[in-house]
Amino acid sequence: MPSAVPQGFLGSGPIFNLGGDETIGPTPVTEPTPAPTPATSPTPATSPTPATSPTPTRTPTPSDDTFGGIDDTLGGGRGTVPAIVGGIVRGTETNDSLVGSPGPDVISGLVGNDNLRGAGGDDLLFGNEDDDVLFGNEGNDVLDGGSGLDTLYGGKDNDSLDGGNNPDLLYGNDGNDTVIGGEGKDTAYGGKGSDSLRGGSGDDSFLGDRGDDIVWGDQGNDSLFGGDGEDLLFGNEGGDWLYGDAGADTIFAGDGDDIVFGGAGDDIIDGGAGNDVLWGDEGKDIVAGGEGRDVFVIGAFSSPSGSSNGTNPAFLTTGGPDIADADIFTDFRQGEDAIGLSGDLKFEDLVIFQSTDNKAGSTIIRNGVSGDFLAVLPGVDSRTLGRSSFVIAPTVPGSATPLPLPTPSPSPTPTPTASPTPTPTDSPTPTGSPTPTGSPTPTPSPSPTPMFPTPTASPTPTLVFPTPTTGTPTPTGSPTPSLTPTPFPNQPPVAVNDNFTTVSGQELSLNVVFNDTDPEKNPLTVTTFTPTAKGSLVPLNATTFKYTPNPGFSGTDSFSYSISDGRGGTSQATVTINVSNPPKLAINGGVVVAKSAPTQTITAADLLVTDPDNNPSEIVYTITKAPDATRGFVQRGGTFLNVGGKFTQDDINNNIVKYNLLATSGGDSFTFTASDGSATLAPASFSITVVDNIVDRTALPASTFTGSNLSDFIIGGAGNDTLYGGDGNDIIDGKGGDDLEFGQGGNDSVLGSIGNDTLDGGLGNDTIDGGDGIDSLIGGLGNDLMFGGNDNDIILGGDNGDTIDGGTGNDSILGEAGEDSILGGTGMDTLLGGLGDDTIDGGAGDDILDGSLGRDLLDGGINNDSISGGDSEDTILGGEGSDTGLGGAGNDYILGEGGSDSLFGEAGDDTVDGGAGSDCLSGGFGNDLVLGGDDNDSLSGGAGNDILGGGNGSDLLTGDAGNDFFYYETPSEGVDIIADFNITGTGTDRFLFRSSNFGGLTNSGTTNDFTSFIVRNIGSGGDNISKQEVILFESTFDNAQAVNAVLKNQNGSSKTGAFFVYLNNTFNKYVLGFDPNVADDSLPAFDLAVLNTIPTVPGALSTLIVASDFKFI
Repeated sequence: MPSAVPQGFLGSGPIFNLGGDETIGPTPVTEPTPAPTPATSPTPATSPTPATSPTPTRTPTPSDDTFGGIDDTLGGGRGTVPAIVGGIVRGTETNDSLVGSPGPDVISGLVGNDNLRGAGGDDLLFGNEDDDVLFGNEGNDVLDGGSGLDTLYGGKDNDSLDGGNNPDLLYGNDGNDTVIGGEGKDTAYGGKGSDSLRGGSGDDSFLGDRGDDIVWGDQGNDSLFGGDGEDLLFGNEGGDWLYGDAGADTIFAGDGDDIVFGGAGDDIIDGGAGNDVLWGDEGKDIVAGGEGRDVFVIGAFSSPSGSSNGTNPAFLTTGGPDIADADIFTDFRQGEDAIGLSGDLKFEDLVIFQSTDNKAGSTIIRNGVSGDFLAVLPGVDSRTLGRSSFVIAPTVPGSATPLPLPTPSPSPTPTPTASPTPTPTDSPTPTGSPTPTGSPTPTPSPSPTPMFPTPTASPTPTLVFPTPTTGTPTPTGSPTPSLTPTPFPNQPPVAVNDNFTTVSGQELSLNVVFNDTDPEKNPLTVTTFTPTAKGSLVPLNATTFKYTPNPGFSGTDSFSYSISDGRGGTSQATVTINVSNPPKLAINGGVVVAKSAPTQTITAADLLVTDPDNNPSEIVYTITKAPDATRGFVQRGGTFLNVGGKFTQDDINNNIVKYNLLATSGGDSFTFTASDGSATLAPASFSITVVDNIVDRTALPASTFTGSNLSDFIIGGAGNDTLYGGDGNDIIDGKGGDDLEFGQGGNDSVLGSIGNDTLDGGLGNDTIDGGDGIDSLIGGLGNDLMFGGNDNDIILGGDNGDTIDGGTGNDSILGEAGEDSILGGTGMDTLLGGLGDDTIDGGAGDDILDGSLGRDLLDGGINNDSISGGDSEDTILGGEGSDTGLGGAGNDYILGEGGSDSLFGEAGDDTVDGGAGSDCLSGGFGNDLVLGGDDNDSLSGGAGNDILGGGNGSDLLTGDAGNDFFYYETPSEGVDIIADFNITGTGTDRFLFRSSNFGGLTNSGTTNDFTSFIVRNIGSGGDNISKQEVILFESTFDNAQAVNAVLKNQNGSSKTGAFFVYLNNTFNKYVLGFDPNVADDSLPAFDLAVLNTIPTVPGALSTLIVASDFKFI
């Protein structure tokens, strides 16, 4: 695996020593800090300020040509004269210098060394081939260098830069930029703002610079610098060099042998796989080595001799005067990992001891000279650490005392015993190792090539073919050498660009390697990929992704990926995803046909499907169920349409789609789908209503009109009309104005449309729709379907079972008599069920729900609702939000669901469950079941014999009056406070447990007797606890784990589970706990409850808790 760690630092050879004047990485020898700084570390010398570099070679003058319009191509000439251009412009095959307009431009340099500048607007600049300079300037620009050695400057605002092929130099400049190196050995600077930088393939050097940046190394041996701000660094594959710099950084080194420097601030470091060297540097750092043989570095540094600071330690790379200042090495493995000592720190200076306080079980390392705490090693026994656990560096190269490690076997190549001095290098990737020679003067090592480590010996033909020696005859069987000849070199795979299409809001599965090939037929896998900008991209396996467009997005998205043949060959390609808008059924109102005029044109006001990606002629309807052949038919022009028949939205717009009525009574319909070529709508039904008369009063002033005793379609005008349907099944549409509409007899459809209308269905099963405006709806007699529509409506269901939807707005709805179904919709609604067994849903908004009389189902829906069940046995669901629920009379079920709810069962034997959130619950009167659910809840049983279960979290349990049970489902659900266990005068309380989760313990008198015992003498020679299920201590302890340790060594200890009660040292209260395996303290014990009201008496149990207090189910 590639390595950024100097050769010899880890492995079977001599340990590479840290400390003194010798540091890892590019930190200069004379600097007092091991953390690299941009001034001296392998940061590219080029300044990221684009003051001079991106300026075109000539400033445009008034004599320069201006090329405007779309898709211009600049031809002729030398191709180096600056030109001010606009729109979509392509350069020439020579060297171009192009400056965009103040608006958004698309500029392609094509072939040649081009200089492209965007000016204002959101520009797209493409360098294409050769060595280009691109400057985005103002606006949110997209810059693509293409092939060649390119230099890209984002300029102001939020830009996207892609270096493309070959080594590139990328500057994000101002704004929150996205910078992708692509192939080659790239150098990038994020600049100001919170930037996202990805190295791609190659050995890259990336600096996040200012802001909270995210930097990925991706493939190759990369050098990553966080810069200022709280940065997130990912080394990914290869031997990487990572430096968090200032701020609280999070660093994941990834695969490979990496070197990590946290820099200033409280950092989080994860070495990942490989043999890593991890420097927390300044601050309180959390460091995890991950897999491999890792070195965790601590140290102290002195100021140079003779300076104004003298020789006292100037600062510490780790630790401080308080234990909280120490670095935490979370996964140090003795015998596998090592601790590196840097600066002036020596092994003799260290004080290593085991913690006894709240960090018990941890090894603590202090500087015995300064007294500072350097590191905490959780789970490490301090007795296992010795000199061999540390790597100590010499103060002068070549004078180190050998560590007591096995001496490596002699090598055919002479190896000097002195530690080599690392040769400085300007390369930003510190993966090269010093090359020692036999000469006293170290030979400078060549510039490192991280992708191909230097072999220990140059291959010669003697390594492949046998060389004849004297006395050895030449083989006569075959002139072919006896050893295996050198195999043919691996041929790289070929990745091909892909195009996929999906619909907005629809997931898409992408197999990106289906068209990729490999000459040797090796299986191909995706190794790296870039993120998509307009949706989420999730890998499903080694070849396939799941892409989900962002909500509401349509257009083009893309990402790049790399494939590997598993034998070192790689290739890259780009995936383009076209996300189209799905068709939308905007209007499906049906038509009304009069018997006297049997042909009715279907217009866009009746049926309309829209799609911004397509014109009306591309939206195709298909009939999937034709009208009843005895009642009528659909025609397009002169063509009769049956199942499978098609027409377009353009046909509807041109009034050539019609319905022809054949029957003299009853309605009709047909079913259709609609498609734009990419997506198809689900089947929908188009209704045809048949009436005796159509009365159109749209052109008349406000008036009063009464329909006939037949079926009428009455259309009001723009004024305030008063319309009566009369007998018959009528349709009344008031249209504009504040109308009074009365359906009267029959099953009527009463439509308010626009205005503040009053609608009364009258007799029959009516459909009433208020539409826009503040409307008053009255269902009357019958089973009515009522819609409030927009705005704040008042709706009265009337008699019988009504279905009511308030729609948007703050509505007031009363179901009245009957079994009603009421939906508040959006807004702050007041919903009253009235008489009958009603179903009420508040919908979105802070609603008030009251079931009134009857067995009701009430659901608060979204937001903070107030819900009352009223009389009878009700079911109350709080829904999302912090709700208030009152059960009322009857045996109610109340569930808070999401949010912090306040629930009160009131009268009856109720079940009250808080669900998620920190809830306040009370059973009220009756024998109630009160369950806290998740989070920290407050439970009260109220009067009666109640069962209280806190559930997950630390809960407050109060039984109140009655004989109550305090219930525990599992031992690990949290530590509760029981406020009134067995208080005199409140009843006899008990504990209740789920037997299967508490060691299979059962009630006394069943299969096993359940007994209790007081322990006064602790130890293996003390009281015998054999076959005791409740163990009561007169001694005090800090916590359940301390009791756990005592139980393990107690006389009669066994592998069975047991409850215990002890007096806690911290808060001087009795605590009930459970140990699942008394004889094994490697398994945790659990505190279950603080028994808050039991008085404490030093040295004795003041209240005896006996076996009869424990019950199981």
